[in-house]
Amino acid sequence: MSDKSFVGSPRWSPGSTGAPRAELIEFLERAGRASPARDAAERWFDVVPLRQGQRVIDAGCGIGLMLPRFARAVGSSGHVVGLDHAEDLLERARERVHAEALDAVVELRGGDINRMDFPAGTFDIATTERVLMHQEDPTATLRELRRIVKPGGFVVAVEPDLRCCRLDGNVDLEAIQLMLERLVKGVRNPSVGSELYRRMHEAGLVERKLVPVSAIITRAEDLHFLRLRETSRKLVEDGLLSQERMLGALAGLEESSREGTLACFVGYFIAVGRVPEAL
Repeated sequence: MSDKSFVGSPRWSPGSTGAPRAELIEFLERAGRASPARDAAERWFDVVPLRQGQRVIDAGCGIGLMLPRFARAVGSSGHVVGLDHAEDLLERARERVHAEALDAVVELRGGDINRMDFPAGTFDIATTERVLMHQEDPTATLRELRRIVKPGGFVVAVEPDLRCCRLDGNVDLEAIQLMLERLVKGVRNPSVGSELYRRMHEAGLVERKLVPVSAIITRAEDLHFLRLRETSRKLVEDGLLSQERMLGALAGLEESSREGTLACFVGYFIAVGRVPEAL
């Protein structure tokens, strides 16, 4: 069976065409509106000093869920850039921005987050969400974000720690744990959320803050972002889980959800660091 999922980091790299694109866009829409990603988006504005007239880049903006909020925060005197390497995701972002009549404030551009075509010090704030977890070298990516932010400006990163994910319920927990371990194995930097404080230091950022955002999920339908069905198929292919046990474990999740015994802990982190003032 060919791998048409987008579980692992290679599927999010430039040039990847493995995942069905309509399904990928739908996944991003649902994941961005689910807790804790939704909660992290709300907290973003509590911890970052975003003001009217500022220049902001959302690097790896995907389908642009945050772009309208950034645009309204900086106002008509500000400027927001959404950058992504995937043109089909950018097209969805354009539709979103246009629907809210924010075209004059938001600019959508194609590009690689690790080699951005902007002069040093272009922006007041550079932010990225659920992107560093898929990078070859997250610290190098943070250095590139720092480069394009002016002295005194801020770099913001929002990332999960997938190794912190814990699930309990009246279900085959051993099989579910295998699925979670397979998910972690496919992501280049599954613990990057917890690493952000250190990595921002390594990137030369100062006055750093690390803010945890956690959630308890009790409905099976809200666990879609873990891609358990896709990861379990890989386990079956690799001979680590039987088809019967895989189907039983997934059905058990649904039953545990219905009876009110399912609980899954998920942790995100918002990291903020300031670019040092020029000497």
